[in-house]
Amino acid sequence: MKKNKIVSLFVIGTTVTASICLATAISESLQAVAQPAPNIPSGIYAHQGHSYYWSNSGKFTCHVVGPAQLKLWIKKGVRSYGRAPFTPHNFQGGCTWPQGLYTPANYEGRVMYINGNREICHVSPSLFPLLQNQYGPPLEGVSITDISKGLNNIGSCPNPG
Repeated sequence: MKKNKIVSLFVIGTTVTASICLATAISESLQAVAQPAPNIPSGIYAHQGHSYYWSNSGKFTCHVVGPAQLKLWIKKGVRSYGRAPFTPHNFQGGCTWPQGLYTPANYEGRVMYINGNREICHVSPSLFPLLQNQYGPPLEGVSITDISKGLNNIGSCPNPG
């Protein structure tokens, strides 16, 4: 099959600019959509200078949002496959943070909890020991804006029971 490249030309006065980079990105996106989902192990893969998490069971890819998230996932046992051949498939945007405790920077020492229902909430002092026993100490220094993207803030965490 012959591959065609889309080239757009913009003429401004005597300057001609070709948007080959944009055309290449569009072409790669279309190719990724057209390909069947890969059957490769879940984990973190590099693609064009970025890190992506691939879920083989869910057949989706999300973008790892920064070094702190990458380190946390590796610490939690998610395997990194580095530069193994990989093209994002069924892209879901930025990855949500793993379930657990977080102490966001500049958030007055409050501890936040991300649960498995894509919710984030403020941990009360009475609930903190129970959650800390289950998830370990909170991850410190991440931005509340970063960790809460894509999550529903439900205010204070409900006490179990």
